[in-house]
Amino acid sequence: MLRLIGDEGCLRLDCSVKPEFDRWCWVDYWYPLHRVVFFKRQVYQRALDELAPLLFPAGKQPKPLGPSA
Repeated sequence: MLRLIGDEGCLRLDCSVKPEFDRWCWVDYWYPLHRVVFFKRQVYQRALDELAPLLFPAGKQPKPLGPSA
């Protein structure tokens, strides 16, 4: 988990012959929780809960209500 503090134009994920991340995009913090395969969801939940205080020291961002949020 990283926080970009510079210009996103400096970020290059296409510098290899076959880029691993060819369709990446910025998403809301909790977005992965409802997009990951079901059996990995609890692991993602725990990881996002653990990292949230570091990213949002004033308090956790509210979690979306469901997959469409």
